[in-house]
Amino acid sequence: MVKNRQKTIYRVFLILTLVFAVMMPVIISMFDILGDSAPPLLFMSFFLAIVCLICTLIFRKRSRSIEHALKDKNYLAQWHFSPEKWKAFMEKDDQFRTGERTLAFTVLSVLTVIIFMMFVIFAEEGKLAMFLTMLGLIVLYALAAFIVPYFIRRFRKDEAATVLILSKGVLLNKQYHSWDLPLSKLASASFEKKPYEHVQITYEFVDRTGPRSYTINIPIPEDVEIKVVQGVVETLNRVNGING
Repeated sequence: MVKNRQKTIYRVFLILTLVFAVMMPVIISMFDILGDSAPPLLFMSFFLAIVCLICTLIFRKRSRSIEHALKDKNYLAQWHFSPEKWKAFMEKDDQFRTGERTLAFTVLSVLTVIIFMMFVIFAEEGKLAMFLTMLGLIVLYALAAFIVPYFIRRFRKDEAATVLILSKGVLLNKQYHSWDLPLSKLASASFEKKPYEHVQITYEFVDRTGPRSYTINIPIPEDVEIKVVQGVVETLNRVNGING
């Protein structure tokens, strides 16, 4: 059974939107009681309500995309994996991601050291604060790159998995990747034989740090013929306007 976690996330953000929306009139009614803390609380409630509303709309769209695809069987492929096969894939994918995370950690750490050491060397005041901030950022990078992924692997449960390939997204077991958003698009889709047979999909998007890209590796079940996989890749490229 396909697990649509996007619906759960959508419902959580919907509840949060309602909570922060209700808080605004409550704060306004208690303006005199709250005193100087009322304006920042009102602004924070308004800001969080807007953010949660945007997230609600985004995840609602993602949830409906999966639901409609399943209901109408409007997907390019649906592949199932046993717990053993999925575990083997996750171990291989972890090795791939480790290389990416190590590179990102190295680049961010070097840039952070260069920028903050300039402040440490040339600033007249706050040298210690700048140095400690630099160390704190590097620790955060290390947590994101190595510590958190380690605990995710440590506590990962062995379970059967399903992959759903849509024309505008991929449901990789519980993770949904979509390029059906403004400023997002499919960059490439291909069938790769090394280091293991898989479909490699790269999509581009824009976040708070600017333009970015992300690569998804999708394993291929043993009972699926290669010509079927190649057909999925060709269709995926064609419907997204990618030639050859």
